[in-house]
Amino acid sequence: MDWNGQYAPHLEDFRSAVRWAFSPEGDPQLGVELALAGVSFSMQLSLLEECLSWVNMALEWLDERAIVADGYRMKLYAARGACLLHQKGTLETDDAFRAALRLAERVGDFEYQMRGVWGRWCYAYLNGLYAEALAFARRFATLAASCPFPSERLVAYRIIGISELCLGNLEDARANLQLALAERGEFTRAQRLRFVYDERALANGSLSHALWFHGFPDQAMQAAEQALNDAAEVSHPPSRCFALSQAVCTIALLNGDRSRLQEGTDALVRTTRRHGFSTWNARGQLWEAFLKIQAGDVEVYDDVVKPALARIGSGQYFVALPPFLSAVGTLLASAGRPSDGVDLIASARERARVRGDECSLSELMRVHGELVLAQNLPQAEVESESLFKEAMALAHRRGFLSFELRCAISLSKLLVRRGDRLAAHALVSGVLSRFTEGRTTEDLIVAQSLVNSI
Repeated sequence: MDWNGQYAPHLEDFRSAVRWAFSPEGDPQLGVELALAGVSFSMQLSLLEECLSWVNMALEWLDERAIVADGYRMKLYAARGACLLHQKGTLETDDAFRAALRLAERVGDFEYQMRGVWGRWCYAYLNGLYAEALAFARRFATLAASCPFPSERLVAYRIIGISELCLGNLEDARANLQLALAERGEFTRAQRLRFVYDERALANGSLSHALWFHGFPDQAMQAAEQALNDAAEVSHPPSRCFALSQAVCTIALLNGDRSRLQEGTDALVRTTRRHGFSTWNARGQLWEAFLKIQAGDVEVYDDVVKPALARIGSGQYFVALPPFLSAVGTLLASAGRPSDGVDLIASARERARVRGDECSLSELMRVHGELVLAQNLPQAEVESESLFKEAMALAHRRGFLSFELRCAISLSKLLVRRGDRLAAHALVSGVLSRFTEGRTTEDLIVAQSLVNSI
């Protein structure tokens, strides 16, 4: 059902009814039922903070009276988890989905078993638990196979694809994401938004990363822009925030497209201010701060970036943010603060290693090597060369051509410093020759210039 079209004119009536129901003179039992009835409504209208407030009041009333009500609780916990995903994605979020799943299994509710598994996948993915995420994604796919809606298959392919991507399985990731986008059923707006965000926007956004990593920067930006178009098609602000932050801004950064990064950041900040999504507000602040650091205002790193990353917590490490962290670390080194850059990148690199995040590890190792060089410590060249070679080998093994090129550029510059120009030329030109597009992107321009100058 398209709740937006049918019931948006009655929003103030609904709010008044909920406020009255939970007031001292009201009917809290009715309030619980209204909170449940308003979940889909509030999700489609992006009233997430209000929805969370209603749900919390309903759960508190049930808890105070020790009312069992498994069916009510199941739905309320699922809604609580979905709302919390937009705020912080912490253990509290996983607890809500875990409770919803446990209750759904107890009462035999297939729909909420899917929602519970999906929510637990979200938590695992956002917190860098990628092996767990893949297991939940496959469990969701098993449930989705019995579901009559093609939208559930789209979700299944997408979450398997992004889980594979985080584990460095690039071919499997692209295959699943493309299968997700190949689902061409007549999806209603409600079906596309059944799991909080627009599924097509999410799939295209994730595909944009896979394409960039694979060495297709132009196609990556096309997929990112399509994610933004998808979000506009369903007129859904949270999906727009995702498309702008995780797809458009990230790919623009990776391509070195400063103009598109500025446009995407401005649009993201406007959207988050208008709708008050705390998690996306933090990301908007990060992108805005990055542009200021890039323009020379390094103090904003301490004033904005570090606090915003602290608010995001462990979610700062999932697939879309390591490119941001790498770029910030590089800017800190250029501004004479390489030790701050090392602190930022070393923790991200260690987490990627522990979590098996081979999607990000090669780039984080490469940037770490650049930061070591910038510190001019004893044995810096030896340590950096080791990091560059290890990062390049990993990128090559996993098929991450774009990161392999970055490693080749970093290593070749070190070789040129040592006077080994022939090896440097062969190294960069060999990787560069494998690209079939992206000649106007920053990395390929730098690589070609390097080849021409050696």
